[in-house]
Amino acid sequence: MINDITQVLLTAIAAFSAVVLVFSIHIISNIVKKVNNREAMWEQLMASLEHRIDKLEGRLLELMVQVDLISVKSITRSKSPVGEVTSTKQASPASTLDNTEKQILNALAQGPKTVTELKDLISRTREHTARLMKALFEKGLVVRDSSKKPYVYTITEEGKRKV
Repeated sequence: MINDITQVLLTAIAAFSAVVLVFSIHIISNIVKKVNNREAMWEQLMASLEHRIDKLEGRLLELMVQVDLISVKSITRSKSPVGEVTSTKQASPASTLDNTEKQILNALAQGPKTVTELKDLISRTREHTARLMKALFEKGLVVRDSSKKPYVYTITEEGKRKV
């Protein structure tokens, strides 16, 4: 009789353990599903944000080009046969050139370059480099070939004198 009771108790304990194990596996499975769903949701959110940022960067670039075009149109200018636009403003004295501008002029003395090539040389952002090039253009130290995109910059004789 004690053997029977022991066997029934052991069977009950085994059955209870099996139920607890199955229930624990079910709970863990649900947690894993929720984590995977949240991870997928975050990945979708990140992809969506990256797409939006790319679109905004593209739009910002378009607006910057438009601002540059408006700025160029407002400057009294003359065009050379190959589409180079030169500024008629007087160049500033060399003492007003900072080290970065001098570095750019030295690089252009080696040959024409785009903003992308120059930004890598001076370790600045593309936007910062574009503003520097616009300033050098307005000072008459560089010319830009507007027939190509991106613009290709070349040093002027005045720019060579400053270097």
